Amino acid sequence: MRALSVLALLICTGCPTQGPDTGGETTDTGAATPGTTVTETGDPTRDSDGDGLTDNDERNRHNTDPLNPDTDGDGLTDYQEVILFETDPNEIDTDFDGLSDYSEVMTFGTSPRLIDTDDDGISDDLELTTYGTDPVDEDTDGDGLFDGDEVDLYLTNPLDSDTDHDGLYDGQELGHGTDPLVADTDGDGLTDYQEIRVRFTDPLSFDTDNDGLWDGEELTMGTDPTDPDSDNDSLLDGEEQAYGTDPFDSDTDDDGLLDGEEVDLGSDPTLVDTDGDGLDDATEAELGTSPTVEDTDGDGLGDRREVEDTGTDPLDADSDTDGLTDGEEVGLYDTDPLDDDTDGDQIDDGPEIDQYFTDPNDIDSDDDTIIDGEEVFVYGTDPNLVDTDDDGVDDPDELEELTDPLIADTDGDGLTDGSELYFRDTDPLNPDTDGDELIDGDEISVGSDPLRRDTDGDGLGDNVEVDVGLDPTIGDSDSGGDPDGVEVGRGADALDGGDDIPCGEVEVNAYAGPSSPSLPAISPRFVAVEWSGIVWGGEFRDYELDSDGVGGTEDYSAVVDFLLLDDQQAEICRVTYDLSDTTVPDLPWTTDSGGKVWFQYDLAVHDGVSNCNALDTGAGWASDDARDVVESVPWGIGFGQLVSQEAELESKLADWGSEWEPYVIGAYVTYDGVNAFESNWAVGYTTSCEVVDSSGGDMFKEPKPVGAVGDGLYESDYLMVFDVDSVFGM
Repeated sequence: MRALSVLALLICTGCPTQGPDTGGETTDTGAATPGTTVTETGDPTRDSDGDGLTDNDERNRHNTDPLNPDTDGDGLTDYQEVILFETDPNEIDTDFDGLSDYSEVMTFGTSPRLIDTDDDGISDDLELTTYGTDPVDEDTDGDGLFDGDEVDLYLTNPLDSDTDHDGLYDGQELGHGTDPLVADTDGDGLTDYQEIRVRFTDPLSFDTDNDGLWDGEELTMGTDPTDPDSDNDSLLDGEEQAYGTDPFDSDTDDDGLLDGEEVDLGSDPTLVDTDGDGLDDATEAELGTSPTVEDTDGDGLGDRREVEDTGTDPLDADSDTDGLTDGEEVGLYDTDPLDDDTDGDQIDDGPEIDQYFTDPNDIDSDDDTIIDGEEVFVYGTDPNLVDTDDDGVDDPDELEELTDPLIADTDGDGLTDGSELYFRDTDPLNPDTDGDELIDGDEISVGSDPLRRDTDGDGLGDNVEVDVGLDPTIGDSDSGGDPDGVEVGRGADALDGGDDIPCGEVEVNAYAGPSSPSLPAISPRFVAVEWSGIVWGGEFRDYELDSDGVGGTEDYSAVVDFLLLDDQQAEICRVTYDLSDTTVPDLPWTTDSGGKVWFQYDLAVHDGVSNCNALDTGAGWASDDARDVVESVPWGIGFGQLVSQEAELESKLADWGSEWEPYVIGAYVTYDGVNAFESNWAVGYTTSCEVVDSSGGDMFKEPKPVGAVGDGLYESDYLMVFDVDSVFGM
């Protein structure tokens, strides 16, 4: 602006000039003296005061004094003000800025028409008189800020480009957002200049990298204030200071884990083995164990011991999931913590200790030869007791004998299994060993033999004797001469000797010698059995028969016939044996029909008579003599309930219901001494001692009272035949 004013003066060379009124004399320019009257001449070019403006213009256009070249007395001629500077020739200070137009133009170079020549927000007068700033330079100190903004807004020094002397112009600080009045805006120990130009940190943040350390601190420590993690260990530099780690070493304790990893794990980044368990923190991190707990799984074994010594899982308190902690297995029970069943007895170690109280190191805690697991899970026996039910029989012996090792009396007969097996020789699986319907315990109580159905051999089963009030150990209760069975069988009183009938005994042995077989050879397909004789108590007897009904008798032997049949079941021949040597077996048979056998007899067949030709040994017979073959089998016959044969008899006998059914009983045959078949039927005839009249006597109803088969003649005919292959093992 100052240069512009000077230029204007140069352009108006020759123009009348006038400085401020100094009271001195002026040069005569031919113009009228101010204060004199100017006479109108009619000359439009007349310039009475010689200020460069015509009188007419001064009077009519500018309202200035045509006789005074400087109407307002500001030191500038009216011409200069009007023509050159466009100021008001009637106002000393055209812009009212406190400076005369002359001083602005001639002295300060400011604009006499502008209050604030440089438009910096401060009037020219204040710039000159108050702040000392340059009124024609909006930014006196060249710091990038208007002088007015420095004074009014920022309170900076408009005469000092760096008010806070931090190395940055005030304008630069505002551009960066820093405080131009404070050398260290964020108070972090670094000047704003250092942060912006040297360290490239944030001058507005005392912790540029947000690592918990002031930027100045980081420079002192040597860490990078722009990198929150100077050593890249995942810990902020500030955190490293807190943890006592080295911010320049990513693994302060050299344990193989970054300091940050250790902090995340909870371990001490300054210790190789935080929990002192013998495993360094890195190894624990790899294994997944806790580096801060010596025994991660709390099983009583330190992590190192589990990893290096026992081989157990340090993350699982019970490595083998057997219910015991690894520490208990190693320290208390000496079991294998890696084997859920140390002794291999099929019970996990934990249940052995806590539930069954067995020895987890002994497969058979009670040494009874049954492993503990089988006792618990298979048999339900006590693995700590050799004899679980205390019956006198060890558990393994019970299993062998098929008795129940949990029940002292398996068959519930009142005798312990041990007593039955070792003292009584009874069957511990059968409450009635001899099948007499008197359980073994009761037999012992009444004194009878539990191994014999008819202890006293009187023809009555022990149970029958007990039921009717007789002593099963006395064969002739009334000592009258007849066995109790005979008396009960004929309806007599077994306790009254007066009703006994003294009888003799016929001795007949019609089949005393063998005969030799003849040819041609035969090969029977089936075999059947029939018999007849007087049943007297527990045996068969021979008898006398008045065959013609006119008096006189003939002797007959009680016999059993074995009929050999062809494939059409027609008789080929027979072998006959005397029945006088029968015996009563101790144990009952099992019947095919389910019928009850009242009396059974084992046959001692020998010295039989045969009308059979020689057997064809080429067809598989063991001998050509039929007697040898028959005698090789343990035959037995008996009497009992009629069950399976009844339907066939009913179909064959029209008067079955009225004439036969009350009298017919079942006849049974066995060829193995165990299983009996209801193969025959039988009827009994009354006798007088051993004599049967010619009519065959009267049939008596069966069964006799309480199932007794009394004295009388019994004849049995077969209905069932047996295949020779099954009987003789062809």
